Amino acid sequence: MLSQREAIGELFEARHLLEPAIARLAVRRATAEEVDEMTRILDDQAREIAAGRNGLAQDAAFHAAISSAAHNRAITRVVHAIMDLLTQSREESLNTPGRPTRSHQDHRRVLAAIAQHDEEGAAKAMLDHLVAVEGLVLGPPAGVPPRAARP
Repeated sequence: MLSQREAIGELFEARHLLEPAIARLAVRRATAEEVDEMTRILDDQAREIAAGRNGLAQDAAFHAAISSAAHNRAITRVVHAIMDLLTQSREESLNTPGRPTRSHQDHRRVLAAIAQHDEEGAAKAMLDHLVAVEGLVLGPPAGVPPRAARP
């Protein structure tokens, strides 16, 4: 159990390093068609969530679309590998009440920044999203009190 938790923690560490930078590249390189495709994916995700489902397929598709919009095949392959390894934890996360809606809102913030050509905003929105998901999947980092207990 601990080794699986450590492995997931390492994957999130990699995502923290990579995905905000990938979002920056997507801001610089995404075509109008790619932004339209990300919008379509998130519209599909909204319909899935409204229907009471978790939007898992659209969640994965959105992250893949961002990596594709970076126009770097190596990045796309790395992101796909990480996403494949995180399939189970992503599903668990999205089955937590309220999480699909929060993920969708996070994704909308990332997309808005990409569409507005805001590199800093896209990187920050992606990092905020990853931190929220990691906290849900792994809990708070050791030694960090729960939010309510913080001064």
